[in-house]
Amino acid sequence: MEEALMDEYGYPFSREHKQEHNRFIEYYTCLRQEIETACHDRLYLLLKIDIFLVDWLLNHTSGIDKHLGKFLLEAGYHS
Repeated sequence: MEEALMDEYGYPFSREHKQEHNRFIEYYTCLRQEIETACHDRLYLLLKIDIFLVDWLLNHTSGIDKHLGKFLLEAGYHS
């Protein structure tokens, strides 16, 4: 839904925002493969997942998504 709203309202940073989503999916896929193959110990994987999620929450959700939200409100979007 978020990406559809960016397209619908002409968000000027849509391409970059979508690239961030794609990076998230790629990294998640790699982490999942690491977990399934158990090529690292559990503590290492837990720390890697923790760092990944904290980074996503701080940088994407609290930064990039906040910017998008402000843009959408100024463009007249109401949820």
